[in-house]
Amino acid sequence: MRLHQNPIRILVMVIVSIIILGLSIYTVIIFRRHNPMVNILDLSAGAAEQAVRDTMQIQANNLQQFQILSNEIWGTKRILLYTYIVQPPQRQAHQEVGFALTEIRNGWSTIPGKSVADTQHPEPITYSTAQYNGYPIVFGRIRDLRVNKISAIFSYGTELTVHRGGDGVLITGPRGTDLRELLLYDNQGNVIKAYPTNNVSEPSKWK
Repeated sequence: MRLHQNPIRILVMVIVSIIILGLSIYTVIIFRRHNPMVNILDLSAGAAEQAVRDTMQIQANNLQQFQILSNEIWGTKRILLYTYIVQPPQRQAHQEVGFALTEIRNGWSTIPGKSVADTQHPEPITYSTAQYNGYPIVFGRIRDLRVNKISAIFSYGTELTVHRGGDGVLITGPRGTDLRELLLYDNQGNVIKAYPTNNVSEPSKWK
């Protein structure tokens, strides 16, 4: 009996596996069909970057060495971190870092964020905070090569840590919280510098 049952069991298992695979593929197709934003966001990094460049009016504002530091999907939008050097009339040139959001509104449009100038005195990081619809956003540029990871501590003790992947820093915290402390670590896990703050993030005027 066993010799006759084994092939039947194998056949049943193969049929069940095929059914499960088919259902999985069908689920993915339906999800993609009803969520076209997934495909659009995956393929829109270049368009989002161009939208930010157009909004910044790089040539008109004499922004030099404009560079995108990160370009990530955030919900139904993309959030971009960038840096540039600006030369104000009759003033010394300085570097700034900022962020912007992009979304689809009759094509890709930009929601301007915020920018901050590099500090004048040596600091391992230039950073600032902002909010969008209640979400705190920490953004900046690492200036110290020793920095290996950055931890942002928000209200209610929520801590988010990112490892250095370049010069840019972009951390979005939980909705309804504010940044309480920013910690910079080296490769050994030692704190290079801590930035405690009791300041509430700048309220958002964006809609």
